Amino acid sequence: MNARRLLLPSLSAWMWLLFFLGLSLSNWRLVLINGDGDACLHWRIGNWMIEHHAVIRADQFSHTRFQAPLISKEWLSEVAFAAAGNAFGWNGVVLLSAALIATNLYLLHRLLLKEGNELMLSTSLVLLAAMACSSHWLARPHLITHLLTLAFLWQLREFDRERITAMALATWLIPLMILWTNLHGAFFTGFVLVGVYLAGYCLMARKNTGVRTKLKALAVVLIGCLLASFINPNGWKLHA
Repeated sequence: MNARRLLLPSLSAWMWLLFFLGLSLSNWRLVLINGDGDACLHWRIGNWMIEHHAVIRADQFSHTRFQAPLISKEWLSEVAFAAAGNAFGWNGVVLLSAALIATNLYLLHRLLLKEGNELMLSTSLVLLAAMACSSHWLARPHLITHLLTLAFLWQLREFDRERITAMALATWLIPLMILWTNLHGAFFTGFVLVGVYLAGYCLMARKNTGVRTKLKALAVVLIGCLLASFINPNGWKLHA
């Protein structure tokens, strides 16, 4: 058992390295940046914000909608991608994207093992997940949503299994929601995940006092996440 515990983190780390190097050095690096034109657009918008030290609020790059009002749903991600690109060129964009993808799969592997699944099953499921989502491996901010979805799910699972308290859950999810809201427009996925657990607790609450306590605590966390989501440069307009 001790030898196995020593092996598991090592295998997860090797998996991270395999995906990171594979995406960075193989032909996938071309897919990451050439899959569509969004990589160029996000870099350019992020670079504009770096140059002007301000969040973009008007379209600066469209001929037909020049100066039209613009709400960036991923301004912080665009700044990060632009910073990586400015520092290392397209290699920087590829490395950042590969790190996000590899970290997402690494955390999924760790989560599956933590839940008590067998090593072979966990590894096979991660490889299956990689195949399923590989069509979305592009140098775009949505890669951060993949990562934060897993982070939310992990903490909700910990709370459901009573491995962390409601306070600890709030300490994780509310700051993550602030980040998510500024990193990518799919932050509503976080509310969906919390809502799924709330719905489950509602179904069980009549027969279980402990579940009712969890229900109330999670409802408070949901309200906290909702309020936190308004901490962005566009306020309620982002949600609209």
